[in-house]
Amino acid sequence: MKIKRSKTFYCPKHTIDKDTGWVFPQCREFLKGMNSYVDTPRGIYHVQRLIGSGFIFPRTKPLLGGIELMKSAKPTDFLSTSMFDKPLLSKKAVDCLRPLNFGTHRIYPVRVYHRLKPILYFFAGVLPYKQADYIIWDKCRFYDTELAFKSADLDSIYDKRLDTEVPVFRSVDDFDAFSATHWPEVESIAVNEKFPIELDYVKFYNAFVNKLVSERFVETAKANGLIGLDFKQKIEIVQYI
Repeated sequence: MKIKRSKTFYCPKHTIDKDTGWVFPQCREFLKGMNSYVDTPRGIYHVQRLIGSGFIFPRTKPLLGGIELMKSAKPTDFLSTSMFDKPLLSKKAVDCLRPLNFGTHRIYPVRVYHRLKPILYFFAGVLPYKQADYIIWDKCRFYDTELAFKSADLDSIYDKRLDTEVPVFRSVDDFDAFSATHWPEVESIAVNEKFPIELDYVKFYNAFVNKLVSERFVETAKANGLIGLDFKQKIEIVQYI
């Protein structure tokens, strides 16, 4: 096997600062009877599971609403929530990011209430990629970490890199066994030639990394002043043929 291409991606993390209101997550569901509403065939959790695990989109228009900002939270462009594994996007964010390559996806409008007034946000449902179809396990690189604290503040928790050897994983089972007693982070992901490396947003299903965004995504977000995420952690995707 030889390397065909290498591309830098970033693992986005929600910021917790004065711009977000020093709270995480920033919003939650609040409508009366929400516990039954969210898991209906058109509800929030059902839609997310359908797209994220079923690899299909809802046949009917989903009901995505009844969400409110926490008391001290502010309406940022990337809004952290208690019900989605990805941020809700402001209209500004959707318009700025629209030219980028998100693969197969759908955009759904969401009502978020701030001080009893609705704000239009959007949920981006992006079909994930099955790791078994693309990832070359024994060529991926990892490093071991431990939780560290700068102070007692919520945003001071970070993963400290350890100078210890990480074994070569040949399957997800190897990785899961190591993860039972360690805190591994990925340094580079090896993929085969079938993987669409030109994407600007990547989400693997049930893998060691949740979601990745390209340098073009980061540059677009920064150039347009989009707030709510930081992009400090770099991860290389290396494609082999």
